[in-house]
Formats: sequence, structure tokens, C-alpha cells
Amino acid sequence: MTSKKSSSDFAGLFTLMRENLKRRLWPIALSILGCLFALPIYTLLNIGSFQEDLALLLTTLPEVQAQFFGNILSFANIPVLLLSAGLALVNGLQGMLYLHSRVKGDMYGALPVKRVSLFDAAYVNGILIFAIPYLAAHLLSAGIGASRGFVTGGTFAYGLLCALIVIVFYTCMYTLVVLASVGTGNTVVALMGAFVLTIGGLVYGTLLYICRTVFFVTYYEPGHYSFLKEFAFTSPFAALGTIISSENRLMKDFTILETLGIPGDVAATTIVYLIVTVILYILCRKLIMKRPSEAAGKAIAFPASKPFIKVFLLIPAALFGALAFRTITNGKMSWFVFGFFGGLLITHAVAEIIFEFDFKACFKRPVSLCAGAGIAAVIALCFIFDVFGYDSYLPRADQVASVGLSVNGLQSRLEYGMDTADLGLDMFRYYPSNFEVRMERMALSDSEAVQKLAGSGIENAKSLRMDMILHAGNTEFTPPVTYEDSALYDELATYGTTYYHYRMNNGREIYRQYLVNYCDEEMLSALSEIYAEDAFKEAVFPELTAKNDTIGTLYYEDPRNSIPFDETPQQIDNILDTYRSELRAQTLESLKEEYPVGCLVSRVYNQEYHYYDSQYYMYIYPSFEKTIALLEQAGFSPLTTYESDEVEQIDAYCYMDDYSMNATFEEKDEIREIMPHVIYDEYYSMNWILQEDQLKQTEPVVYLDAYYRNGNNSGSSRTYFMVSYRIRNGECPPFVMEVLEESKE
Repeated sequence: MTSKKSSSDFAGLFTLMRENLKRRLWPIALSILGCLFALPIYTLLNIGSFQEDLALLLTTLPEVQAQFFGNILSFANIPVLLLSAGLALVNGLQGMLYLHSRVKGDMYGALPVKRVSLFDAAYVNGILIFAIPYLAAHLLSAGIGASRGFVTGGTFAYGLLCALIVIVFYTCMYTLVVLASVGTGNTVVALMGAFVLTIGGLVYGTLLYICRTVFFVTYYEPGHYSFLKEFAFTSPFAALGTIISSENRLMKDFTILETLGIPGDVAATTIVYLIVTVILYILCRKLIMKRPSEAAGKAIAFPASKPFIKVFLLIPAALFGALAFRTITNGKMSWFVFGFFGGLLITHAVAEIIFEFDFKACFKRPVSLCAGAGIAAVIALCFIFDVFGYDSYLPRADQVASVGLSVNGLQSRLEYGMDTADLGLDMFRYYPSNFEVRMERMALSDSEAVQKLAGSGIENAKSLRMDMILHAGNTEFTPPVTYEDSALYDELATYGTTYYHYRMNNGREIYRQYLVNYCDEEMLSALSEIYAEDAFKEAVFPELTAKNDTIGTLYYEDPRNSIPFDETPQQIDNILDTYRSELRAQTLESLKEEYPVGCLVSRVYNQEYHYYDSQYYMYIYPSFEKTIALLEQAGFSPLTTYESDEVEQIDAYCYMDDYSMNATFEEKDEIREIMPHVIYDEYYSMNWILQEDQLKQTEPVVYLDAYYRNGNNSGSSRTYFMVSYRIRNGECPPFVMEVLEESKE
């Protein structure tokens, strides 16, 4: 008898679905038309350009096969994603319209049919209205591509898996719209509810992200950070953004298409959203059974939910309002409070008016208003005063597997070649800053010196936090020596931003940035100890571990020259080995007075783009005596970089707050007196946190353009080769400033 009853229910569902489809003709037509444009027609538009590129030999067939899959058959087909989101909204609202009509509600209530059966019929139809035309259009597009040879067996099968993923996310978005329709009694309110349910979690995620960037002094965001990946489970839209980004991996490794290797995060995200969809469907069925018949026409079908909905809306409204006014007023906390209450009260009034369809209702439910205000205030205070200790968190040494760190102002102009751009982070290719390359490569032990720098940075962060609260406007994370009213300001202090990458034993990765005073002898001693470690230097100077046969064509460069070596491989190997030996022996103390005098640059040929990439930049310091001796034997003269013999003219200029000064020097005696005090502009700030003449800037900065004879005319409007220098602080010859003063503008 159970089997017979089940069969009867099943047949009844089909009957209800058939009747329901008669009232959904225009969504069906819209879905069919949309799928035709998003897939077959879009395919035909792309095929023309693919065939043209193949005919002109601008691409290859495997590349076209990958592009065809990525643009059309994968889950990254943008027209399909836009269509699925639009149809989820249309089908969800149109399918549940009977819940918002009292006439239809009375009519369906008089039928000898269970509520949940009517709901199930409408719900399933809403999925099929999209899924069937989409799958048919997908197969048609694949057939069109296969007829041109643009679809392989692997991409066809993988394309079907991607189609199923699209259907899963459509169903999730559709079910959220259905839930909004079930929970309301008015279609317009249901539309608002669908918007809240679909992106509400993402709004909270965005709020969390903004608050930590604004209020956490030590917050650091690595270049490979993905906002959508972090908050993928807050909204289907965030998840789709993450999934689309994984398509880049498929295009980088075409073999994954042939082996049907679905990326792990894509599979996991899809499974989670499939489970969420099932839970939402069950919730909708439960609510349908409890939904009052008189709910049709009202804003909210379940009055008891109104305070909870309002509190959910009040929290982000109050905090976003506070943050907006704080940003506009450059961090003033009084305006932060104004924005907080402004967003709170406006959202309260709007929500109550919508709930009751009555303007007078804006004074109702003060308890939920106070609850929302209290929760939002607690969240704000937790961020402002760092209640949970984000900025003061220092991992225990036994919890840390390794540490990568980089100091801004230490070897700061050192660049890294293109081969470092990926860093093993396969989410997408990006071009990291030099300090990020170091953090990712470096694997220091969590030594006492490493903890000492971090501990000092944490103490400075506490001072900055109080400064941020008590002194409005001084809230940006910049060296506080730039403004004198900072709590950290000290004429004898110079703060260098120090970036940390903790790799924990449990696999977690933590990033922080600290301000550390490197004029403090204790901090400088700790940094000196770290600088001496092989793990530090090998991350900062990758040429230390590179084998000679992997190093490309070697050039010698200084401010005036870029000359390839013509020595034998054995001589070049000797120069490189000697350079490595002296670089490993280099101490932090030696950098206090030294500036580079030249650079060895290796270049490798880029097969993809057909030009030479710089591989390693190996700077030569005056203390590298053995390396310099070998370079002199090779015909180079690093120690004569700043000689004045070939300088024909110097243009000096200086910029002050309200005027500028400039002068020209052509006398040989004047040029000879100036040149011993200059530094090549690109070398000057290499190690600025250590250079005493930069830490105590007592004179205006004087820049120089020196014109050399026998030049290549590059970089000059004259017939000479121009090089930009600057005069060291405290070493400007008096006659230079006298002439400059006479030229005030």
C-alpha cells in the first residue's frame, strides 16, 4: 500500500507541475530565448574571430580549444552567469506569486491538494524552466564547436560538469528568492528580501573586511589575497567569483581539461552550496506548512520575524554609515558617531514603514532599535579598541613553523625577475612587490631576534591605536615621524615598516606589518642578527643559491653604462663565486656608510614575449674588494663611478614648500668639488633606514643632472648623456647653496 500511495503522489506531482507550467509560459519563452543568445548565438559570434586568428596564424588550435572552453562551455561563461542570476530572480518571484494574492490563496486553499504539493510543483518547475533550455543550448554550442574542431572529448565532458555546476548555483540563488517570497506577502517586498538574502552575508563580510583594514594597525593584505575567496560562503555571487578565478588555472594547465580534474576548491564550494540549497528547500517547505493564509498582501508573512530582520539590517547600516562619515572627515570620531546614529535611525524608519505600509510606523518597535544599536556599538568598540587582540597577537615560538619577513628601507630598490611572479600561488598570476617575494621565500626560525622586532612593533601599534582614537585624522598606517603630533613622534626615531609572514604548524598563514624604530640600538642589533642568517640573505638575494649555469647573459651596469661581459665562462664563474662569498659576509653595519657603485645584471631570453627579462640584480658595494678587483681585470671601473673627468655640466635644483631653486655649473673646478659628494639617485634610498645622513635630514635636498660627453644621447635634450644624482645630506658645498639661493622663484 505504501508503494501504491507513493506512486499516486508522484503522479499527482506531475499533474500539478503540468498545470503550473500553463501559467508560466512567458518565463519559459524568456528562458529559451536567453539561453539561445547566451550560448549558440554567442558561440557563433566567437567562432568567427577564432577562425580568423587561426587563418592569420595568430594562435594555435590547442589555444583556441582552451579559449572556446573557457569562454563558452565552462562555468566562466559571463552571459550564462548573468542569465542564470536574472532567471533565478524571475522564476523565483513569478512561481510564488500565488502566495501574494488573497484571491489565488483562497482558490488554492479550496482545492483538495496539500500546500506543500502545490509548492513542490511550482518549485521544481522553476528549476526545470532554466535547466532544460540551458542544457540543450549547451549541447548545441558544444556541437557547433566540435564541427570546427574546437571541442575535444575532454572539454566536452568537462563542459557537462561545468553545466551542472552552473545549475547548482542557479538553484541556490533561485531557492533564496523562493525563501524571500515564502517569508513575505508582497512581491515588491519579496524582491527586497531576495536582495537581502542573496547578498546579506557578503555585506557582512565586506563590513568585516573594511573594519579590520581601518582599525587594525598591523593589518597587512598580501598581493595574492582574494576577498571573494575568503567570503565565498557568504553569498552565491562571491562563490561564483571564486569559481571564475579558477578558470585561469584551467587555461594555464590545459591537461586538467583532458583528465576531468575539477579543482578542489571548485568541487568543495559546489558541494557546500548544493547542501545549503537542500537545507533552504526543506526550510521553505516547513514555512509553507506554517504560513498563515491571511499573510497574502502583507509585507512580512511571519510577524515574529520582524524584529530579527530589522536587527539584521540595522547592524551593517549603522556601521557603514559611521565608516562613511569617518572617511569623509579624515577620521574624526565625532562624525563617526554621527554616521552611526544616522544610518541606524534611517534604516529603522524605512524598515518599519515597509513592514507596516504606514509612515507612522517609524516610531514602532524601539526595543529592536536598541538591540540593533547595542550590537552594532559592541562590534564597533571591539574593532576600535582591539578587544580580541588582533594587533597584540604574537604567536608562540612552538606554534610557528617558519617566518618570512621584509623590512622597508633595507635593500629596498632590489628587484626580482619575472620567474618569481608566481611564487607557487596557483590561484592566479600576479606581480608581487619585492618585500612580498622575500616573505614568501624566507623561512626563518622564530628566534628571539625575530620576536623582538615583532614585539616592538606590537607596542608601537598600541600607541598608534590610542593616537588614532584621541587625535582624529592621524589614522593612516604611515611612519608616524611624518607628523609631529603622533604619540610615537621622536626626532631621533625612524620607523621602518616590517612585514611578517608567519607559517604556523597547523598550516595557517598569518600576515602582519609592524612599525619598528631602527634608530633603537636594540632593534638594530636584532635586525643585524637576522641579516646575518643564510635564510634571510638567500631570500633577499636569490642569486646566492642559483647555479652559474642557470644565470643568463651577464652585464655590468652603473649610472652611465650597460655593458655585456665578454670574458670566458670560467672567468664569469669566478666573478660570480667571489661576489657570492662577499655578499654572504656582508654585515648590516657595513651598509650604514656604503652605497652601491655598480651592479651585475643577468638577463634571460623570454620565449613567450621574445625579449630579454632581467633575472638577477647584483649590487656591488665598495667593501666588495675582491669582486671589484676582478671587475677591474675585466675592464670595468666601479670605483670611478663618481669621478668628474667626463662631466661637462651640472644642473642643480631644489624644491621648497613655496618656491624652487635651480642653477647651472660648468666650471671644471666647481664640478670637481661637487662630484665627490653625490650619490646616484637610484642608489641613494637603497638602505635608507640605516643611512645616518638620511635619518637626520638637516638640509634641503639638492638634486643634480650631470651631463657627460661621449654619451649615447639617451635621456638628454642636449648632445650629452645625462645622469641624475643627489647630494648627500650635510655635504653640499656652500657655494652650491649660495648660487641656488640667488635663483629663488
